[in-house]
Amino acid sequence: MKKYFFLFAFILTVYSADATSVLASTFGFNELNATTALSNAILSANDTIIVDKQNANWKTGPLIFLGLNNKTIIFQKDVVVEAIAGAFNATNACLFKFQNSNNIILLGYGASFKMNKAEFILLNNSEHRMNISLINCKYFTIKGLYLDESGGDGIYIGGDGTNYCKSILIEDVVCNNHYRQGMSITNVEDMKVRYCKFINTQGTLPEAGVDIEPYQVNQRIVNLYFENCSFQNNGWAGLAVAVSFLDSSSLPVSINVVDCYFKNNCLPANAYAHCEIFLGADNFAPVSGNVLFERCFIDGSQYGALYTRKTADAYKVKFKDCTFQNVSQQQIQYNEPIFLEVPSYSSPCGYLGGLEFDNVFLSYNTNFNFFRVFGWTTLAGIKDITGKFTIVEPNNHTPLYNNVADTVNVTYTYSDQTLLPATSVSISVLQQNAIECNQTPAIQSFTRNSANISYPLGISYVNSGTCIMGDDVHYLAGGIVFPTSSNKVQDSVWVRDDRVTEPTDTLITSLASRSDYTLESNNNSIIKIADCNTVIVVDSNISTKPFIMYPNPTKGLVFVKSNFTAEKIELYNVMGQLCLQETNIKSLDVSHLANGLYFVKFFYNKNVFTSLLTVAR
Repeated sequence: MKKYFFLFAFILTVYSADATSVLASTFGFNELNATTALSNAILSANDTIIVDKQNANWKTGPLIFLGLNNKTIIFQKDVVVEAIAGAFNATNACLFKFQNSNNIILLGYGASFKMNKAEFILLNNSEHRMNISLINCKYFTIKGLYLDESGGDGIYIGGDGTNYCKSILIEDVVCNNHYRQGMSITNVEDMKVRYCKFINTQGTLPEAGVDIEPYQVNQRIVNLYFENCSFQNNGWAGLAVAVSFLDSSSLPVSINVVDCYFKNNCLPANAYAHCEIFLGADNFAPVSGNVLFERCFIDGSQYGALYTRKTADAYKVKFKDCTFQNVSQQQIQYNEPIFLEVPSYSSPCGYLGGLEFDNVFLSYNTNFNFFRVFGWTTLAGIKDITGKFTIVEPNNHTPLYNNVADTVNVTYTYSDQTLLPATSVSISVLQQNAIECNQTPAIQSFTRNSANISYPLGISYVNSGTCIMGDDVHYLAGGIVFPTSSNKVQDSVWVRDDRVTEPTDTLITSLASRSDYTLESNNNSIIKIADCNTVIVVDSNISTKPFIMYPNPTKGLVFVKSNFTAEKIELYNVMGQLCLQETNIKSLDVSHLANGLYFVKFFYNKNVFTSLLTVAR
């Protein structure tokens, strides 16, 4: 939580036979230029490097790591890694660039990486200067960092052709005020982004919160997952699926966006189509696949919710229980809430479509048709557009089709009304204490009271109290959606598991007032964030090294040497998924697990010991 990571590093390392840790400052901290110290520390034989708090920022030039493996790099609270002015003139000069690097963990709760966007604007190709760039990296985790003011992207994930990133976890990261994108993803398989914020991107096109944009036909976007993320105040779309360089020969795309929050994205000066969510594909032989938006909440926008020129033959897109509330606020041309535009004005381009709206709520106060197709003589028509809308807008508009010659399987329905039914919302606490030591979450319950719950409804909230978002607990998105036919929805608040003992904090969640509902008297909740003050207490019969795992790395079989028998052993991958659980054993067969870094938890007499295990064949 808030204090220091040294204890966390100690727990990760002291109980593993081969693990060694070192303070980066021992390599010669220099407050004017710490580039050499940082580089030498990370390249040293130590597997855990702690970038420790000094009296000045860690100022550095570009750092490049090729073929780096099996490292945990911990940035202590209040550490600032700062780009040295004038040191990033070279194109592609990044603060941290990792290439062909595997089994790497970057932990930085309360730490930040800061570049100088104003300086880079004056340079050629400034948009290639990233805070963190991953090229062809596997089993890579980034947690807790605040990434600020790059000349390009906060995070770049990619690799040319068949050289792609794999098994990437980004969690509790804020990408703020970047010049090109909060994050760009061009070539990845198996990536999870959880509890992250992508905010205030502005500078050069595209200016998205997150831009998913491969640039070669043999790149891939496979099994990409966003959960509880927030996209706000970016210069273009909050999220762009811009896969026009992929085609029918490419691997099918698979993207899930779940419980995510969008608000006030897109600036008037941006040259691209103004929207919160953008969907694009090749016009003539598009990539197939599936994209799901589930319980996503657009909480106010000057512009439309969705813009797409994607044909029906491209990947299928489903919006399930999503709410687009108070969108299209500006009464300007082509600012309809849902806008489909002909892919090509010069060549025949098939049908627009491949969209399912599985219970979508849409509200706006301007004089627009809620759904518009802008066709041309080149457009065959619209196809495969299904689902159900609930619309609240002042003028009872029907959909508008311009130059649409044909409709095939266009079966969506909508109910249009000028006012919502009377609805009130409240919040209560089902489980007040979020406890670190046994990872018990606090549980908040939201209730809506209405005669009609046949549509999804988004409610927004604000947080206050002594709890620090993203540090004490995971970042909360800022809103939550009641699914269709549900009058209650729950939200879990998890304490971040850092094993640092602190006083109990409080988190106050207050419902925000909106025109879509009224607030009941119980419009805030108070929960307690409790550390475990016994987690580092070791049984007196246990030696200072209670267990040894060998060999580590292992090719398949690992032995556990200890003066006690673990009651339970659990292995987790870097995505946080439980991969193996055994009881009362002295060895583990991990030959069925993929190569990579695993967290091992040993349970004994109410104690939990944590270590790292590398599987490498």
